[in-house]
Amino acid sequence: MSRRLPARIALFLVLLGGAAHVLLYRGWLVDDAWISWRYAQNLAAGLGPVYNAGEMVEGFSNPLWVLIGTAAIRLGVPPEQAAFWLSAAAALGAMALAAGLVRRDRPQSIWSPALAAGALAMAAAWVRHAGNGLETTLFATLVLGLAALVSAPVRGPVRGTGLALIALAVAWLRPEGVAYAGAAAAAHVWWDGRDRGAGRGRTLLPWLVVGLGLAASLVLRWRLYGSLVPNTYYAKMTGTGGGLVDGVQYLADFVREGCGLLLPALAAVPLVLGTLGRTGRVMMGAVLLSAAFAVGAGGDWMLHYRFLAPALPPLAVLAGLGAADLASSARRAGRSGPFAAALAGLLLLAVLGLANAELALWRRAAPARASGQERVMVYHEAGRWLADHTAPGALVAASDIGALGESSARPILDMFGLVDAHVARRPGKQHHKADPEYVLQRGPAAVVLIRDAATPGRYARIPDMALWRRDEFQDGFRLAAEFPLPSDGEVVEVYLRRDDADRPR
Repeated sequence: MSRRLPARIALFLVLLGGAAHVLLYRGWLVDDAWISWRYAQNLAAGLGPVYNAGEMVEGFSNPLWVLIGTAAIRLGVPPEQAAFWLSAAAALGAMALAAGLVRRDRPQSIWSPALAAGALAMAAAWVRHAGNGLETTLFATLVLGLAALVSAPVRGPVRGTGLALIALAVAWLRPEGVAYAGAAAAAHVWWDGRDRGAGRGRTLLPWLVVGLGLAASLVLRWRLYGSLVPNTYYAKMTGTGGGLVDGVQYLADFVREGCGLLLPALAAVPLVLGTLGRTGRVMMGAVLLSAAFAVGAGGDWMLHYRFLAPALPPLAVLAGLGAADLASSARRAGRSGPFAAALAGLLLLAVLGLANAELALWRRAAPARASGQERVMVYHEAGRWLADHTAPGALVAASDIGALGESSARPILDMFGLVDAHVARRPGKQHHKADPEYVLQRGPAAVVLIRDAATPGRYARIPDMALWRRDEFQDGFRLAAEFPLPSDGEVVEVYLRRDDADRPR
């Protein structure tokens, strides 16, 4: 029997467990996914890439994902189903690719490839995103694929074409994808350009194609929206001191809860030992780019550290390389048995720590989902109520606009500014921008606020609180419906504009 057969069986079982873990999160959609899909629905319906008909605002940062959603809708497939199965395949593909990269760079190591795949399979911060409806998992997997191609000599038209296509997909899936593509271009030109066997023109050709594709997308964006960056850039990327502090805290929380301390500790081993090599350097660069973006963006509100998901596959590869290097050192010292036992114990502790954090979330979220009171479910319920109680075309003001906009089918005034150019350009970090005067001037027929369940008149969202405090709002709107969010300790309030007969005298 081959010495590697048990390790291959272990890798197969890891991938099987990873698939089961991914399936656990099917249907755990986040609210923002419905923003992308509303753009996709309008595009499929011939209204153009808009959230509200006639309003040219680029309130999405994932144009390729919107196009994928549009294609699914045109084919008669619900976008949430297409998103899940594509993301699930990408999640498993990243596990297999991480294992393959470790095997490629450390062929003498038997068990390290399974460790790299297992680091992703057991992390809720990885598998969760396959079910959230966003482009996160596909983006992160393509980043790993781009790194894999750059970390080995890229020659021949097939591999060069693959490099260009993946780089363009990365750049069109997320705004920070341009930085990944640029870093990949620099690394590829630096390494392969020095190889006398590879012509300089052949090395540059894929990146010329990428550059032309990105230039064409900028021209299209300018023609459609009159801006070189998405509106979401103005809504989220502030670079303020407060935002950077939030970003650093977000990164620290990720290391503590999202991946566990063992993964970055193993990932640091090749750096300490000086054994990174080309693959390790590329993976380290991908991790640092992901961390820089997360800090600069001020973190994210979603569970499981969405902005740092692209760091997990390269971290897993580095951890696999680190484990292989430690195993080689232990073999040379004649300490293979104690090392294997120690590593197994640490892995068990890491798994138990991550599992405990994940179970804590399930204890809170599972009952809400079972009772139909999970946040996105309640937003859909409130949206259906608005569809039944407001006229077609009635403007609705709200801060969380994804599921609400989908189910209400009403034009939305986004008080967070993702799909509103005026609010997005207000001062302040993300989710702290507010302009209640502007909201009232737009004359919405309905307003949706999210209130603290225990304290009437207390609103955690800055735009909601600012609007509630305005006398014009109190005089002009009446509370018409409430939808409880018990798992979050909040209540969704729907206000309708008062008729003259309803106004206080």
